[in-house]
Amino acid sequence: MQFTKTNKFIVTLGLLGLSTILTGCGISSSGTLANTGSIYRTENYGNTWMPKASIMGVARVANFGAANVWTIKQDPTDNMTVYVGTVDSGMYVSNDSGEGWQWVKSLGKVYVRSIAIDPQYRCTIFAAVSNKLYRSIDCGRSFVQTYYDNDQTVTVNSVITDPKNGAKVYIGTSRGEVIRSTDRGMSWQTINRFDSKLTKLYINPQNGSSLYAATTKDGVSVSTDGGTRWKSLAENLKSFEEGTSFKDMAFSGENANSIYIVTRYGLLHSSNNGSSWLKIELITPKEKATINALAVDPTDENRIYYSTNTTFYSSKDGGKNWTTKALPTARVGWTLVIDPKNTAMIFMGMREIKK
Repeated sequence: MQFTKTNKFIVTLGLLGLSTILTGCGISSSGTLANTGSIYRTENYGNTWMPKASIMGVARVANFGAANVWTIKQDPTDNMTVYVGTVDSGMYVSNDSGEGWQWVKSLGKVYVRSIAIDPQYRCTIFAAVSNKLYRSIDCGRSFVQTYYDNDQTVTVNSVITDPKNGAKVYIGTSRGEVIRSTDRGMSWQTINRFDSKLTKLYINPQNGSSLYAATTKDGVSVSTDGGTRWKSLAENLKSFEEGTSFKDMAFSGENANSIYIVTRYGLLHSSNNGSSWLKIELITPKEKATINALAVDPTDENRIYYSTNTTFYSSKDGGKNWTTKALPTARVGWTLVIDPKNTAMIFMGMREIKK
């Protein structure tokens, strides 16, 4: 199979077959965002937020404001191209930083848990759906199944690509496996098995050999050799109450060994790749923090952001002081993504959590 580079990612309405899609899949045909909105964007470091879920090019005004956003992924070679994976409403893509979106018809109305993009071949896109991994090599015109688990109770929870070598693709499953491909998903090999559910995989954007796996039993484990050997960070976090109750992770763009994690305890920072940790003081009591998402400015690690069920928090001095904003919707702030070329722009995906 031949992989070709493209100079510009242009998705037409005919390509995604959106022109006839006005109902279902989380789409509302009204002029307002259904259920208070699915994705918001700020252009001023979180001071103000605007809903950005408009479907482009349809006969009447429509949006996917009724969808529950699970994951957001920016194209590493084109910051204006953004993908959104939703709970049971499929995938959406924007080529203009969220001003207009299109539904990726080739995937359908599915639960997209994770999205990854090849850093060398931008039209190669991976989507984790139930017990399968799908791959597109034509910018989303079509997807084919490239991994399948014969146990239908297992879910592929995470997919990541090596930031320097797109031939290396990793997936993490709810059964606890880390599975690697070295040929862009053509073939796979299990490289590690944890003894509890793997919820998410991360890869250091500056060092593709540094992988991190979050599991329900041991919290975060790290591999510094591309996934061959793993070490739990639980021992390093033992002095912190509930240190293994992992929620999210973020990296500093300035220091390859600087990582941040969110647990039920709060926000922790390591400047030595997890060997030791310091607590960053929050303004909310730990039992009321309920942090869902974390983001760190890739150009200035003093700018830290996190979202709870009701509030967006920001700091521009490394966590010494915090500014708070009520979320712009009744929904929960579930995921945060900072535009690496315009760090004042942040995307926040929202979802509804049943009480």
